[in-house]
Amino acid sequence: MMEEGDTELVLLPDEVWILVFQFLLPSDWCCLSLVDKRFLNLAQDDSLWETIIPPSWKDQILSFLQQHPQRESNNRATLW
Repeated sequence: MMEEGDTELVLLPDEVWILVFQFLLPSDWCCLSLVDKRFLNLAQDDSLWETIIPPSWKDQILSFLQQHPQRESNNRATLW
């Protein structure tokens, strides 16, 4: 339902907004997430982030940490 002052852009489905977001930089997504709850949800959508983060990112991080155990222990000390 449109409220006074709204444009017809609010009527666009989330899938269309995700396509629009894909033309922007991730830093823009973060700024847009501050606009309202809908844009926050859009900016956090997994399908959007999967366009820039490889699906195997967890495996790559674990592999890196296994190859560099000293860094892992140093990071843990720093984080805790």
